Amino acid sequence: MIAGQPRLVRWMGAALGAVLVAGTLLAEPPKVVKAVPDHGAKDVDPALKEFRVTFDQPMSTGGMSVVRGGPSFPKIVGKPRWVDDRTLVMTWQLEPDHDYWLSINSGRFTNFRSRLGESAVPYPISLRTGKRAGPTAEDQVARNREAYEHLKRAIKEDYSYFDLRHVDWDKRFEEFARRLWLLPTPRKFAETMAELLSPAEDIHLWLAVDGESIPTYKRRAAWNVSTANLPRIVPGWEERSPAVFSGKYEDGIRYLCIRNWPGDKPDQLEGAFELLAEAAADKKPLIIDVRANGGGAEPQEFGGGDPVLTAALALLRQAP
Repeated sequence: MIAGQPRLVRWMGAALGAVLVAGTLLAEPPKVVKAVPDHGAKDVDPALKEFRVTFDQPMSTGGMSVVRGGPSFPKIVGKPRWVDDRTLVMTWQLEPDHDYWLSINSGRFTNFRSRLGESAVPYPISLRTGKRAGPTAEDQVARNREAYEHLKRAIKEDYSYFDLRHVDWDKRFEEFARRLWLLPTPRKFAETMAELLSPAEDIHLWLAVDGESIPTYKRRAAWNVSTANLPRIVPGWEERSPAVFSGKYEDGIRYLCIRNWPGDKPDQLEGAFELLAEAAADKKPLIIDVRANGGGAEPQEFGGGDPVLTAALALLRQAP
């Protein structure tokens, strides 16, 4: 045996991020070594457009869990992206004088994993933005150009219906470029960008400025449901929360009406879970009515999924 060899073996195991236990190679779980801005940061510039997190080892880029903090989760623009196998970048919009919270992985969501499959150690981050100073004309042009590039990339890379209306998006953005860059206020920029995006004829595309939504397209359509008549025609009508209503027919079939998806008040959906469980326990059909539901947005939690759908699928799997 060469003198000092056991120490060399231990050093090599540490350098490779793994140890050998009872013949099994165990990988070290990845850890966040740097975040910009990082946990505890104060007076973060609300004009900061990107959040960057770096791990201590190569990661699998096929999944991620950026866990939300309810209303304190920042608004994400486009999809998070890997710039290399250790560094993730998210584009976001921050408000001035505001507290934010998010977490890289959590006890429940663990899709940040190393190449060897080990889930990353949860890394919660809380921060607070500072006050926003009024931009100079030069600053406004720079911000307009930056926002223009982000939106152009989001449409080209992340928009699911990019080809639906056969719009020449490159030409469209080129036609609006200088006009958008020189606009004096964020609201004027949002209104003009809405005009640029209008050929998509998509009510799910909108812009937000100063807490107000700017639509890119408005569509008139008659509802195929009369909410005023539902309590009269559904037996056993019950309001379980402002978002959830239920009923029960004589043959045991349950009725579930979900009026909206309250992302900031998830407890309002508890009645839906209860009704799903009742129907599954009695082995009776369930009618889910979302005709009066205008839909919702998903960016508050990557990898979390819709809670009602998740519960429904879980109960269906248990049914005989």
